[in-house]
Amino acid sequence: MASATAACDKAIAISYERRRPSNRILVDWIVRCRTQLDAALAELEGFKRLSWPIHDRLMQTDITTACMLGYVRRVEPGALLDGRYPYLEELAVRCEEHSAFKACPQAA
Repeated sequence: MASATAACDKAIAISYERRRPSNRILVDWIVRCRTQLDAALAELEGFKRLSWPIHDRLMQTDITTACMLGYVRRVEPGALLDGRYPYLEELAVRCEEHSAFKACPQAA
């Protein structure tokens, strides 16, 4: 769960930095955050050995990771190029197919 929240935090930092006036954007900061985001995603991808789902219901780690992926997909899509993290992509699809996720529609 720590890696998922860290990845989200780095995506948020990148998103906020890009909202600054162009002459005040700290490119080195974006690069540093992107490196950390990529490391967190790679670590999460490594959890595929746990063969999700290991529970009969959604757990907080599943929910947090799937929500983080949705956010990263929206604000830093280059971090989640198709095929780069197949385990995480499958996790997100399975979570989003769950009735609990369907009951919480995404805002436009």
